[in-house]
Amino acid sequence: MKACVSFGGGVQSTTLAWLVINKDPRMGRIIDVWPTLFVFADVGDEPEEVYTHVERMKGVIEGAGLEFATVRRPGMGLGEQYLRWRELKTAPKSLPFFVESATSAMPLRRQCTHDFKVEPLRKKVREWVGVPRGYKGEPLVEEWLGISADEAQREKVSTEAWRRFRHPLLEMGWRRSHCHEYMESIGEAAPRSACVFCPFHTASEWRRVSKDSAGFERAIAVELAAQEAHRAGTFRVDSVPYLHRSRVPIGDVDFDGGQRSLWDDWDQECAGVCGV
Repeated sequence: MKACVSFGGGVQSTTLAWLVINKDPRMGRIIDVWPTLFVFADVGDEPEEVYTHVERMKGVIEGAGLEFATVRRPGMGLGEQYLRWRELKTAPKSLPFFVESATSAMPLRRQCTHDFKVEPLRKKVREWVGVPRGYKGEPLVEEWLGISADEAQREKVSTEAWRRFRHPLLEMGWRRSHCHEYMESIGEAAPRSACVFCPFHTASEWRRVSKDSAGFERAIAVELAAQEAHRAGTFRVDSVPYLHRSRVPIGDVDFDGGQRSLWDDWDQECAGVCGV
């Protein structure tokens, strides 16, 4: 049996990394095998502070004798496919843009997490394990996800025989606050991980992004490009797509006016590897 960690570059997965590196005895009581691989799925649109943090943690993880891998979906990145929509032969994979419904603004189905995170991670782990074609036996690998007790609804069960998901923070009863406390105790910290243009940002997250000129400019550019693709008929949705539920251009939104929590009503949309 092998074990690996889905490393998102955020608070929970960084906490998992340090618990593993430090061989924390609290982990030893609930697990049978320690992870030897950390995998980061790079969508291409995280805040710069996340990439800086991931690169530093890569060095720390490899310095501890463990393996670190970065995976990407082949072809254009998530934001890039909107910015270069004229070059596409098919519609871009959908962000959960807000569109007009009969009664209110509703998000489109989220394809980005599955296509740009879950599948590249799955492919890497399967190759790493060396799963035979048509395998039907016992699990060969545990894939650890950084889901804490305050996000228990995001717990995932694998539908494939060759792997099983583990949620060590959840099993330990740790909430996000426990993760912060632990990292503070060892002199560490981690940024919030999410694409700069994620429509599920809270108001506070949008305020943070708006202070990052490069990140906010990219969010504005992606929204404008998606709207152009919609008008051209390439991005076929029922109404003009917006990043904010107010359906106001993101550059004009008053972020003190409120926005849904990042996971509020959309927990089932999340594949458990985005924003950890």
